[in-house]
Amino acid sequence: MKPSFLAAALVSVAAASAFAAALPAGYDDNPSVIDAVAKAKTSGKPVVVYFAEQNCPVCDAHDGWLVRADVRQAYKDAYHFAIVYGDDMVPEERARWKATYVPRGAPSWVVLDSEGGYVCTASGGFATATAALDLHKVLSKALGARNASAASFSKVSDGPVKSRPCTERSLGLTPSST
Repeated sequence: MKPSFLAAALVSVAAASAFAAALPAGYDDNPSVIDAVAKAKTSGKPVVVYFAEQNCPVCDAHDGWLVRADVRQAYKDAYHFAIVYGDDMVPEERARWKATYVPRGAPSWVVLDSEGGYVCTASGGFATATAALDLHKVLSKALGARNASAASFSKVSDGPVKSRPCTERSLGLTPSST
């Protein structure tokens, strides 16, 4: 009896952990990047690939900003999300993910346009709700500028990308100083 009780308890804890690890209710949380990109191609909305780790206090704090009314308003209807837990990945998959998108730790967001093209990487989470809202403004501006010019970002299938931060300057939205 003890082994089956222990097994049931472990399954229960694993299920609770998996439930707690999901994005807050109401977000378009997809089981994979491929699923999120497929939806993006239909909807025209960009994709946020949320790279996290289980039992990550900074990730938990980051998730706290996503439930604030003003941040939720900005993000939940504007993006498709795919959440990737690095500590659940097989080592080869994790190495390929890091080599392709160069996230610097968890939490990191890799932003893809509606065609699956790489836009930028936001590493480290948000220190404040204002920072989360500022990122949304930068992404909206960058993606709007790309759509208006009919330019495209690097496609997911193109292999490793040259990582760039999600800032106005790195996305070409402000003149660079020479």
